[in-house]
Amino acid sequence: MNADPNSNPYRPSNAVLHAANAGLAAASSFAISDLARLEYGGFWLRVLATLIDGLILFVPQLLAEAALHTFFDGIGVQLLSTFVIWGAYCIPFWCSRLHATPGKLACGLVVLSAEGSTLTMRDATVRYACYVVSSTTLVGAFFVAFTDRRQALHDLFARTVIVKKRALLPLRSQMHD
Repeated sequence: MNADPNSNPYRPSNAVLHAANAGLAAASSFAISDLARLEYGGFWLRVLATLIDGLILFVPQLLAEAALHTFFDGIGVQLLSTFVIWGAYCIPFWCSRLHATPGKLACGLVVLSAEGSTLTMRDATVRYACYVVSSTTLVGAFFVAFTDRRQALHDLFARTVIVKKRALLPLRSQMHD
């Protein structure tokens, strides 16, 4: 019998979104109504997370700049090394099963798509590119105070949200009840 895979009665509906393992469960799913109950990471908590990540990257960044300055000179070297190192650090963490950099994890935050799913490598790269543009204006971060889902400008462009990890736990326990 050749059944259409889309007609499977056990297949989740389009209204169900998958948030793969935010450190909670390998295949968590949340209904759209659950997304409205999430707690989003605010401005100061996100600033603290960025400062923690900055401390972690301080020495690697200095070493990279010193190595590059042996071949090149100028402020462009510093900017390039900063963007490359931060990108190489953030992108893999955002799309990993951790859903966050160590700084965000220390602050109890995770990065998800606006629909509540794990970021793909493409999504994480787009978010980082938007983050670079948003951070150069210094205005992008202030959007957090004025949006319902506490999204910075780069989150709006990349369609991502920063969620408090502890807010995901009650949703997970309701799914298993």
